[in-house]
Amino acid sequence: MDLYTQPAESKYILGLTRWFQMPQENGKTIPALAVSQNQSNYWNSGYTILIMLLFGAVGQIVFGWVATWFPLKNNGNRHAILVTFLNTSDPIAALLVLGLYQWRLLFRIKTKPDGAQWIDRDWRTLGLTTVLWLIVFIVFGASFAAGIVIPSELMMGNMARVNPNVIFYPAILPTNSTALQREANNRLARAAAFRAIGTVEISEGILQERIKFGNSLRLSSNGADISLDYTYNITGFDFGLQRAPGLIHAVSGHCQTEYTWTQNSSNSTHDIYWLWGNSSMERIVPIPSSGNYTPPRANFEVPPKNNADAKSTGSAWFSILPYTAGRRSRVEFNQTQPWYVTEDLNDTITNSRYAVQAKRPAISCNHNTTWYYGESIAKNTYDLKSLVQSGLKVAPFWLDTVFIREFTTVPPIVTMSRNLGYSNLVSFSEGFAINNRVENSAANIIDDLKYLIMGSFVYSREVVRNTAMLSPNREGLLNAAEINGVVPDETADFVLESKDIQTLSCRLLIYIPSIILALWIFIKSQELLLSIVSYFRKDKGFGISKFISRTVGFSAIQLYRYLDEELSGQRRWEGRLSSAPYIGVVDVRDEIHKNKHSRGNGISSETPKVSVPVSAQYPVSGVVDPKLISTEMEYDNSNHFKESKYAAPKLIQLYNPSRSATTASSNSAKGQAETKETTIEIPPQTKDDPKYELAMVTSWYPIHRGKKLWESVQKKSTVR
Repeated sequence: MDLYTQPAESKYILGLTRWFQMPQENGKTIPALAVSQNQSNYWNSGYTILIMLLFGAVGQIVFGWVATWFPLKNNGNRHAILVTFLNTSDPIAALLVLGLYQWRLLFRIKTKPDGAQWIDRDWRTLGLTTVLWLIVFIVFGASFAAGIVIPSELMMGNMARVNPNVIFYPAILPTNSTALQREANNRLARAAAFRAIGTVEISEGILQERIKFGNSLRLSSNGADISLDYTYNITGFDFGLQRAPGLIHAVSGHCQTEYTWTQNSSNSTHDIYWLWGNSSMERIVPIPSSGNYTPPRANFEVPPKNNADAKSTGSAWFSILPYTAGRRSRVEFNQTQPWYVTEDLNDTITNSRYAVQAKRPAISCNHNTTWYYGESIAKNTYDLKSLVQSGLKVAPFWLDTVFIREFTTVPPIVTMSRNLGYSNLVSFSEGFAINNRVENSAANIIDDLKYLIMGSFVYSREVVRNTAMLSPNREGLLNAAEINGVVPDETADFVLESKDIQTLSCRLLIYIPSIILALWIFIKSQELLLSIVSYFRKDKGFGISKFISRTVGFSAIQLYRYLDEELSGQRRWEGRLSSAPYIGVVDVRDEIHKNKHSRGNGISSETPKVSVPVSAQYPVSGVVDPKLISTEMEYDNSNHFKESKYAAPKLIQLYNPSRSATTASSNSAKGQAETKETTIEIPPQTKDDPKYELAMVTSWYPIHRGKKLWESVQKKSTVR
């Protein structure tokens, strides 16, 4: 597709639901869909995010399982290293910190009581740290590489399936066709020819690599004998065939000069040729008289036997007759250019001293075609349908119509050169249109033949795409691709290429989200997997406790929870084994502190005495610890808290009996403690006394709510 021009947007199909088989140079196909370039930017951004999620899941799995079986051995450094490994979200930062630990483990200095110092290396911990460093590096490197490779694999090219409504291939004209129909048909043929030869002008370097030439020059008594060999392959990928990129159209040919075809003639106004030495195929080539010059060109002829040979051997013959004799030139051409060798006319008046000699040799060529698909061979184009049994997937329209008309009796080089007309001898024709003189002293017959062969290569590989690329003025021409006035969808069996198209891989579009979903399902089911392993190992604690305590317990938020509960002495966090624990019981003293700063001291100086019932089940006097009461509180106009919606005491804090207003006597029967129910009278105290806070707390609960509060205490409290 490297020689391809841009088609109009109406000529191809875009859309997420219009999947097609994208051909590859290696002969394979990939399920794909085509979108516009603007849409592809969103797809690219979206899948970049998915790649991040993918390796986030990979990292969580790898790091979790590594942490589970990382040997700590009560080694403080290993604990610190593992915490760093699990809590550093940035891989580069993790690499740097782990590298710093490696350095310190390698050069750790200890001091003896006498002041002597030595390096104490913990080689085992150093090795484990290095393993962690390598794991982070591999995961980070893989994610970095995937961020480059996957988008490039997702965006596979610039192809889209052709729109069947734009396919047009003219049917063979009937014998009674009109002049307009013939002209319309010729216009399409000429457009294809000039499109091919124009591509040669801009892509000659690429074409020289695709086509292999071999030529020789030998001087004889007749003049210079020229021979030229050529071979090239055109694949199904080159044709643009959607489902048959592995098809190979192999072409080889040989051309040589034929001096024996020229016949003697007493008439100097023309040359006579017997093609292939056959008098029945006599051709007369006129020699222009002085002042009546026509541009030089080459005329291509095919013999009748091509019909039989094309069906049997796949060979086709053609001849090239030069229309160069008599053309004037101001420069001399030597004997090595048999079509352009000149004679001296000694014409000093017209400033055209030289003219091309008469009886220039014709050139005969043999053109051979073979088709390959996998291990199967079709020796001619008519047998191409036999490759369908070997798995070839090409719509019948191309096998039965297009390829038969383009690659059998008349070789592509003949079709193209005939439609080029006076433009088929490029090097010799330069400057002729300006002054009817040949001005190019570098004209070369070998270069002209190579030019035409390269053009036929392009013409051949574009025969499929030209049915969509060329916009015909039909003028009554019938479309050979139509059946009952409609081009079948199966006929649209090729792709077009455009810079405005972006082709996406359907496999990656499906695989990446599926892999991400599978990984996250695995993440959520890891505990179940460990439970199954534990069951078969007859070890109920195998792996599960380590997995939870390290992957969850070593997270930063869990470490903070440990610290908070240690300092506060309260078990007030909810979701303790989750990755996002939270404080579920609010410290009442925090609320009091907040109240003091927002509403003055927040307590009336006339705090009433209150009494809190103490259950008989407790052996000692106690009060509700205000620190452990969770409630929704509102202020009233007296700067007091209103009656609470909820009362949720969690624990009973037992104070020293010596500080309690009333003690409870206890009796022990059958080893169990029994205490009669009593109350504790709490007068207002100083702010430094904890009972002052108790008075404040209990003042939030009116006396008539005491029963409900106490029932809640009995149901939900624990004893410290």
